[in-house]
Amino acid sequence: MTFNLDSLINDKIKLKWLDIIKKESDEKYFLKILEKINKNTSLEIFPKPKNVFRAFTYFEPNETKLVLLGQDPYIGFEIHDEKKLSQAMGLSFSVPKKFKKIPPSLKNIYKEIKSNYPDFEIPNHGNLKKWVKNEKILLLNASLTVIEGKSGSHLKFWEKFTDKIISYLSENNTNIIFMLLGNYAKQKISLIDENKHCIITAVHPSPLSAPRGFFGSEVFLKANEFLRKNNIQEINWSI
Repeated sequence: MTFNLDSLINDKIKLKWLDIIKKESDEKYFLKILEKINKNTSLEIFPKPKNVFRAFTYFEPNETKLVLLGQDPYIGFEIHDEKKLSQAMGLSFSVPKKFKKIPPSLKNIYKEIKSNYPDFEIPNHGNLKKWVKNEKILLLNASLTVIEGKSGSHLKFWEKFTDKIISYLSENNTNIIFMLLGNYAKQKISLIDENKHCIITAVHPSPLSAPRGFFGSEVFLKANEFLRKNNIQEINWSI
């Protein structure tokens, strides 16, 4: 499977995002990303090329209400209809609806939403497309691809590109919520204008760290408090 610009770009990508992607694709660093990804063709890369830019297919940059930053696409898979199906679907923290197992970090996100909003019904799946489509939440990973089973394997490849996405959003918009969970995500604070935007931080929702400050952080309540104060429609966290 070859990762090139033709395989990554599709007609679902929104126009302004497409402009940004095409502008960056002319830079040397971007060409090197694709060279490095394609260097060893025997390795399985997640997600599929058509899903690499999926986060940019639902709404334009100026419609962004909240950015939920992840680090890597998921590295695992399940077998469905005798075919390997990647957990990674191009949206941070989200997995395809047919997956039997909800990732542990996402389970903890659901638990915290439930503690913030008791009427929230914890779903039996991990597909967060509704957040993206209806609530204009950008589910962005810092790395847009990963080698199967190897966390962080492509992080250094994509970091410059996704840093530019964050910087663009900060510079060209106002009142976006940047939800940064975990130490890695918090490093991106330097890219965000705190005078124009809302930065909400907490520890990562992974099972190891969630009890040390994610649970009880009320990050989902805080996001809606900010929106309410700025006369922006609040987020409906239901799935």
